[in-house]
Amino acid sequence: MAVFYFCGHGLQKDVTLLLPEDFGSNKNAPWVKAIDFDATYRGMSNCAAKSQYFIVDACRQWTQGLLQDLNTSGVALGRFDIRQQKSRTAPKLYGTSSGLASFGDVSGKPSRLTAALIACLEGKAAEKENGRWRIKVGKLGFAVRTMIQLGNRSLPEDQWQKVDPTIGEGSAGDRTLLVLPEGVHPRVLVEFGCDPTEATQHARFYYQGIRPAQPQCRASCQGAWSTEVLAGYYDCGATIEQHPLFASNLMKEEPINPPGRPVSVSVAARRRTEGLE
Repeated sequence: MAVFYFCGHGLQKDVTLLLPEDFGSNKNAPWVKAIDFDATYRGMSNCAAKSQYFIVDACRQWTQGLLQDLNTSGVALGRFDIRQQKSRTAPKLYGTSSGLASFGDVSGKPSRLTAALIACLEGKAAEKENGRWRIKVGKLGFAVRTMIQLGNRSLPEDQWQKVDPTIGEGSAGDRTLLVLPEGVHPRVLVEFGCDPTEATQHARFYYQGIRPAQPQCRASCQGAWSTEVLAGYYDCGATIEQHPLFASNLMKEEPINPPGRPVSVSVAARRRTEGLE
């Protein structure tokens, strides 16, 4: 297993360029310190590791000066020899799409991408297979994108991050990156709301674990509710008191799996459901 991780400044022109802290130290040849990520990726096909993962947590924007500079280039972190090329599974995970920014955190905490990546490695990218929760190489990037998309909902649209996972070379779906310890269930982000959405503000949500069995847990107040639960099956409900249009309802044995899931309880029918408590 080989992992390439870069978190810092980046640019995109013909290729993705990564900029270490000494970039530009030579004013006459500023690009000699830049890393050509695309060439580095190709060169890693000479590596013996059959499972490889590439994470680029950097902007992929371009500037007017960059477009006008005809000498733009970077160096590869290793040579590519086609005679030594090996079969590999090698997905890529970009912190943003081409031409866009990748957001950091001014408070000194991990960036959005890195925080989502850590959460997914802790279980939010896991899927159950043969009784164990496993994190597959090919699913990790797409789980990270889902976590970022869930976080985008609470931000202004101009601050949304658009993560770009790619399959890359090889068969990306089968190789296992991590296996969670036996008996451990990953935690899942759940966002409760109503169908129709205008009923959400009148509802107080709750859930009860069926498999694994857990006591009922109820939101502290009315309105949209975000919480984390262990992966499994749940009864999920909404209690609405004395409303002329919306009635309480219960969804039984809903599967809740990583990385996250919106739960929308249908409350349109004006009918009280018995036995919710």
